[in-house]
Amino acid sequence: MRAKSKQWPLSIFLLKEELTDVDAAVRSARDIHRIPIGRGRGTVGPLFYRSTPLRPPRWAAFFGSYLDAKDILCAGVAAALIVRADDRLFAVTFGTGRHLPTPGTFQEGFGLRVTLNSVSPESIRMIARKTLDATGCRSREQASRNIPIIEFGVGIGEEVLCGVIETPRGQHPRDSHRWRGRPLRQRRNGSRGSSITA
Repeated sequence: MRAKSKQWPLSIFLLKEELTDVDAAVRSARDIHRIPIGRGRGTVGPLFYRSTPLRPPRWAAFFGSYLDAKDILCAGVAAALIVRADDRLFAVTFGTGRHLPTPGTFQEGFGLRVTLNSVSPESIRMIARKTLDATGCRSREQASRNIPIIEFGVGIGEEVLCGVIETPRGQHPRDSHRWRGRPLRQRRNGSRGSSITA
């Protein structure tokens, strides 16, 4: 029996083209550490990380004296691997690492472009959209089977596409290609293919 391959969800952000300095890509703070990943020609890039000390979660106070907060201490780690490819910088983030890059450095629309070039417009299972009026209402529509995206009737100039799910033929819906929000996430799951969440 083949061992199941480990799944690693990756959140990948494209940084703006004018940003060429790796150190400028990440906030400067004393508690953010930097270590190189790889050696010599196999260097991938620097990993920036910040860890927080053990402490009780904020919600523990809700239970007052019924709960000893010392029994549920937790810590957190935020990390961002900055990778250079084709003269562009990418941030691969882990945990809450999406907060480490300098604000305003993410390239808007990167996840949407990647996903729309990765899925077939003829086999969409679900879309999420938002209206462009003052209320900005959000809605989701799911078809009982894969259909062309045009059948969802997205109003050009009236709505913004916020999410897309495509289920490739012969695959289970859990192996769908997804797009949502701004970052691009790629989950590696062995022989079942990959799901993309952006």
